[in-house]
Amino acid sequence: MSDSKKKIALLLRRRDTLLYKIASIDAVIRKYEADVSLDCNKVEQVVIEITGVPVDKLKSVSMEKDVVYSRYLIWHICMKHYDYTFQYLGFIYNRHHTTVMNGVKTMQGFIDVGGKYPADMIPVIEKKLNID
Repeated sequence: MSDSKKKIALLLRRRDTLLYKIASIDAVIRKYEADVSLDCNKVEQVVIEITGVPVDKLKSVSMEKDVVYSRYLIWHICMKHYDYTFQYLGFIYNRHHTTVMNGVKTMQGFIDVGGKYPADMIPVIEKKLNID
């Protein structure tokens, strides 16, 4: 076998090994994302139930006060209890991660002020989710 054929055979084996590893990593990522998104979906459903804001509006570009505050509630709870990243929440809601950072910071500001809307809804949501 010539040197070039040996190199091609070696490269093909390496490619196959890498493709196998990539497929394995993809499977782990899909499983993790499915587990993680269940938590987010639970939070989202409880917030929708309490605020009455429909899911299509949550994921839209709407800047209505109730819609924005509902997003902030979801992001705050997901960050606090489920260790989501700003990037992942931004991906789910089609927002830049800095938008999520601002939302979490704004919600924390509402909490620091002392229980006014929408921060007063956090204990109700946490109770429905059975988290403290």
